[in-house]
Amino acid sequence: MPGFLVSNKKTDVDLRNIFDDKCIKNEMVCGAYYAKQNTLNKFLKDKAFSQDDDVAVIVEGCILNRLELLHKYDGGTMFELCKKMYGILGETFFQEFRGSFSGMLYDRRRDLLLAFTNHVGDRPLFYMSREDALVIGSQVNYVIDACREMGLRLTLDENAAYHMLTFAFMEDNSTYANEIKRLLAGEYLRVDKGEVTLHRYHRFRKNTERFKNCSETEILAEIDACFRKAVELEYSKDEEYGFEHRADMSGGLDSRMAMWVAHSLKDRHIQLNTVCKSNDLEELIAKQIAYYWKDEICVRADDSLAFLYDVDVMVQMLGGLSLYMGPTNEYRMLLGENTERFGLKHTGQVGDAVLGSFRSGGEEKRWPTGRYSERLAHRVQQYAECIMQKYEDKEIYLLYVRAFLGAINTHQFIQNFTEVSSPFLDVAFFQLCMDIPVELRAGHYIYKEWIMKYYPDAARYKWERIDDIITNNEKEIKIWRAKRDLRRKIGKLIAKDDRRSPLDMLYESDKKAQAFVKKYVRKNYPYFMTMASEQLCKDMKELYYQGGIIEKSMVLTVLSSAKLYFQED
Repeated sequence: MPGFLVSNKKTDVDLRNIFDDKCIKNEMVCGAYYAKQNTLNKFLKDKAFSQDDDVAVIVEGCILNRLELLHKYDGGTMFELCKKMYGILGETFFQEFRGSFSGMLYDRRRDLLLAFTNHVGDRPLFYMSREDALVIGSQVNYVIDACREMGLRLTLDENAAYHMLTFAFMEDNSTYANEIKRLLAGEYLRVDKGEVTLHRYHRFRKNTERFKNCSETEILAEIDACFRKAVELEYSKDEEYGFEHRADMSGGLDSRMAMWVAHSLKDRHIQLNTVCKSNDLEELIAKQIAYYWKDEICVRADDSLAFLYDVDVMVQMLGGLSLYMGPTNEYRMLLGENTERFGLKHTGQVGDAVLGSFRSGGEEKRWPTGRYSERLAHRVQQYAECIMQKYEDKEIYLLYVRAFLGAINTHQFIQNFTEVSSPFLDVAFFQLCMDIPVELRAGHYIYKEWIMKYYPDAARYKWERIDDIITNNEKEIKIWRAKRDLRRKIGKLIAKDDRRSPLDMLYESDKKAQAFVKKYVRKNYPYFMTMASEQLCKDMKELYYQGGIIEKSMVLTVLSSAKLYFQED
C-alpha cells in the first residue's frame, strides 16, 4: 500500500510499491526524524507532506469530510487544517477525520511525534521500536527494508504463522516478524522525546440505552438517515475531484444497498463491477439491478484457479496478513481497468456483519468462531481466548478481528490502484448499528425491514444467499433452506467425500494448478524450515497434505510471507 516511511535514522531505502509509476515521491527532514513519501497520485488535496517551523505533517488516504473540516476550522490546505486542529483539539485531532487515512504529526517545540491510523484500521501503519531505532511505515515492506539497511535482525513470530493457518488472517497486531507490529483500528503511537507508547483514541462500544424506548419505526428512520449521509459523503468525494463513479455489485444486500441509495440521492451513472462464476445467480441478480438503474456492468468470470498464481504479489500488497487467494480475481480485474478515470472504489464491505450481525437468526442463534480452518485450532485456542477477553463481547471481538483484520485487510491491495470506501464502515453508522440490540440485527431482521420499508424496489430482486426475495415469509425461507441442505447432502454423496468443496474438486481436475502449488512448496519449504520450529514445520506439512485448497493456500501464504520478511534479495 503506497504511503510513507518515518525513521529516527537517515536511510537510503527505496520505498518499493507494486506500481511505482502511479506514485509521487518526496522526502523531508523533520527535526530528529527522516520522512519519505511514495503516495498514489490521486486525491492529492486530501493528503499532506510538508512542514514549517512548528510542525511537520503527513496525511495519507482520503478524508471524506475534508471540505466540511476546512469550513469548520477555516483552513486552506490539509497541512494548515491539521496544524489548526492540533492546536485546538490536541494530539487526537485526527479523530474528527472520516474515511480511510493514516498519518503523522511532529511537534518540533515539544519533540513529540504522533503516528495514527483510522477508526477501522483499513489504512494500517507498521512500526518497529527497538533500542535507539524507530521505524514507522504504511507498507510492511518499507519497515522490513529499513530494518535490513540498519542491520536489525528480524525473527519469525510463530504465533502469527498459526494465525494464518487457522484464521487466515491475524488476530491481533502481529506480523510475521516479532519486531514489527501493526497499529490496530483506533490506535496511535506517541513518541515523546524518544519514548514510544501506544494509545487508543477510539473503540466501538455498545450503548444499550440509546434505543431502549424507541419503536422499530424510529430505529428504521435513524438507520436510513445515517446511511444516506454516509453514502453521500463517499459519492460527493468523487464529484469533488471530477471522477466517474464505480461500485462493486454482487447478489448480496450490502453492495446493492450502497449503490441503490447513491442513486436515490442523486441522478448518477455508476459503473458496476462483478466477480463471480459464469452464469451464476450472483451474475444474474447484478445484471438485473444494473438494468433497473440503466448502469453499465463489467463482469469478470471466476471459473478458473488463476488466482493461485499471484501468491507473491498479493502477499507483498497484503503484508501476508490475510489469505492471499481471496482478492486475486478482483486484483486481476483492476489490472485491466483504466482506474485513473474513476474515484473511490465503492463497496458494501462488512454490511452483513454490522447491520446484519455475525450471529445467525432462528432458533440456533450461533456466533461463528472466526476461523477458516479448524485443523490446527488447538494451537491458537488459548491465545484466542485471551485476546477475546480484551473486547466487550463476542460480537465486538469478531468485528475487530474477522472484519477489520480479515475482510478489510484486502483494502491494502486496492489502495495500490485507488482509494476504497464502504458506507457500512462510516463511524456514525457503524456505531448506530452497535447500539441496535443484536436481537433485532440477528438473521438480518432489521436489515430486511429497512429495505422493504424505504427501498421496496430493491427487495424485488433475489438475495443470492437464500436464492429468493427477502419479502417471503419465514415458512417459505425454511422450505428453501431444507431444499438447499438436501442438495448439499446429495452433492457430498456423489463426491463420496463430505469435506470436498466445489473449489477442491476444481483443483483436483486442474493438473497445471496442482503442479504450480507443488513446485512452490518444494522450492520454498526448505528455506522456511531454517527459521521455524520442528513442530510448526510438521503442522504445516500435515495441513498441506490433509487440507483442501483453502488450507493449501494458507500454507503458501506463510511460505511467501517468510520470503518477504526474512529473505534478502
